[in-house]
Amino acid sequence: MKNKIIIFGMVLLIILSACGSNDNDNNEKTNNSNEQTAVVEEKVNVENDVEETSPKEDESTSEELPGEAENTETTNETEPVVEEPSYDALPVGAVITFGTYEQNNDGGEPEPIEWIVVEDKDNVLTLLSKNILDTCYYNEDDSDYSWENSVLRKFLNSDFYNTAFSEDEKTKIMPTENTDSYGATIDNVFTFSRKELLRVFPLATDKEYLMASFTDYAYSHDGMFAGEENGIGQWHLLDALVEENGDVSCGFVTVTGTITATLEPEPLFAGVRPMIRIEKEEN
Repeated sequence: MKNKIIIFGMVLLIILSACGSNDNDNNEKTNNSNEQTAVVEEKVNVENDVEETSPKEDESTSEELPGEAENTETTNETEPVVEEPSYDALPVGAVITFGTYEQNNDGGEPEPIEWIVVEDKDNVLTLLSKNILDTCYYNEDDSDYSWENSVLRKFLNSDFYNTAFSEDEKTKIMPTENTDSYGATIDNVFTFSRKELLRVFPLATDKEYLMASFTDYAYSHDGMFAGEENGIGQWHLLDALVEENGDVSCGFVTVTGTITATLEPEPLFAGVRPMIRIEKEEN
């Protein structure tokens, strides 16, 4: 009997022990489950926070900075501004372009004419062509040496004037009064008289402005007969030289940049360096 009681007690202890172990396992599983649930809930909360935060960040990112839209609009509407050439404050000796004339003799579009600024006075620029642009006789015969009736004047104020300048450019050219021993004229295009040339270029060092080269086109117009030497040519002056004894000869500038006149009264064939006066552009 005693032995049965002992056995029964041991069995009971085993059963109780097993039940306790299951409870512990269940508690651990419950705790683990609770921890996992907490972790999941924490992740969900974090994701929710991220989702709630993201739209705000996107809205902040998509917002335009102050003035950004205006700058874009301004950039799209702004176009390059092409300014008219200004001839203000040009020093004597400066070179500008104005008008066009055939120069390279290729039969194509005429080239821009280069002009030397020889005087800037009273808001007016006096311009002398940098190169010899053409050739002609001064007059038709030795019976008339006046500038007014000269072949040179007719060529400059008709053929050259209408060929070299557009209608708009013509409006910028100022008519100029010129005088010689025979009277006065009003011209759109002219060239230096001896008196004016010596007034503007009184120094020996000014010869660099007086020596000029033929363009290819001018040379093709019998430039070799117009006092040409190494591309440098002689060119007409406006007025003829009238001696005290009545002898008349045509004045011109030589290939070395000196002023002289023909030794006998006869029509002079030489190069042409046109001159014009234009009013300076207003600011």
